[in-house]
Amino acid sequence: MVVLGWVSYRVQTRPIGISGKGVLGSRLWAAKRVLWRRELGCFNQLSVPTEKEVVGPGKGVLVEERMARSKGQTLNAVIVRINRWCIGVMMCAMFVMVFANVVTRYCLGFSIAAAEEIPTFLMIWVTYLGAGLALREGRLASIDVLQDRLPTKLRSLLRISLGVVMGAFFLLLSWYGVGLVILGWSQETFALMIPRGIPYLVVPIGAVLFVVHLIFFFRMWVRKDWDRNLAEVHLDTGEINGK
Repeated sequence: MVVLGWVSYRVQTRPIGISGKGVLGSRLWAAKRVLWRRELGCFNQLSVPTEKEVVGPGKGVLVEERMARSKGQTLNAVIVRINRWCIGVMMCAMFVMVFANVVTRYCLGFSIAAAEEIPTFLMIWVTYLGAGLALREGRLASIDVLQDRLPTKLRSLLRISLGVVMGAFFLLLSWYGVGLVILGWSQETFALMIPRGIPYLVVPIGAVLFVVHLIFFFRMWVRKDWDRNLAEVHLDTGEINGK
């Protein structure tokens, strides 16, 4: 706990990797500090409660709620981090295999059959696994002209209804995805000669992962409080898009 608290303190109080001086540099660092607080903010709440926090009627319940909330935030951060790393590794593998196949085809006169099939499967996996992250950042295609014209309460009710329908759809997709995996397990792919059910696993896994992202991000999704990254910080103002 002490180590995590020290790391969080250093991140929040010391600029790292930000170049530039004056107002622009300070704004960029302020924006980055906010984003890093979102990543590590959950660790700040993992401190052991003091006696003053525990003593008193109802204090123990409040402390338990706070600890449960911090554990949920930690789980959320871990899921997002693993999800991003998986997508990054898959995209790098796609690039390497496609590039190697181009070199061997036009320079050496032969093609790698697996290098044509694997990137296809990886592209499908990246699409399904990245849907939840796209939801968090507000990158999914949507027509919200009508939503923006509604009053705040009515707009919130509409988005809550849409979120529930969206979650139910992906749960249903995961159910049928399991059937698709079972159906394809008796067949083999052309190049790799593996059961087709292995690449088909992305359907139930991606659907369940999307529902998990939706559950953790539901309140912010209703408010359109998108999870932006540092690449979207305005260089002229240092502000984050959508904030």
